[in-house]
Amino acid sequence: EQKRVNSQNFDKVLHHADEVTRRENDYRAHKVYSREEKLRRIEAQQQARSEQVQRIAKSREEYRRYVAMNHEKHLQKEAEYREALRQKVEQDKQIFELRQSKKELCQKSIHQNRLLADKTRHSTSLAARSAVYYSKEVDQIVKTHS
Repeated sequence: EQKRVNSQNFDKVLHHADEVTRRENDYRAHKVYSREEKLRRIEAQQQARSEQVQRIAKSREEYRRYVAMNHEKHLQKEAEYREALRQKVEQDKQIFELRQSKKELCQKSIHQNRLLADKTRHSTSLAARSAVYYSKEVDQIVKTHS
């Protein structure tokens, strides 16, 4: 009987020891799992931060390229505008010079026409005076001979 009781007690003790060992192992396993899980979370956070930093760097680089490209386009448009403005000014200058030369030619032509008109008037009045004089002389001669 004593052996049976001792055997039962021993089984209880063994069962209790197994239970304690199992609990300790579960606790250790849980602790190891927790640490591993914590480590995985930390690594995942670091990976996410690293990817975020890379995305930010990439987007900043893309933004820089975008700004540089827009700046280049702006400079190109500004250069085209300045060139168009320069051409317009050159065209306006040529138009002004053409108008100026036309004006000068018109003034010369008017001056020459006036000179010609003065000469024509002078010669016309001379011819008229001569005609009157000669006609008087002719009249005189005709009277004298008649």
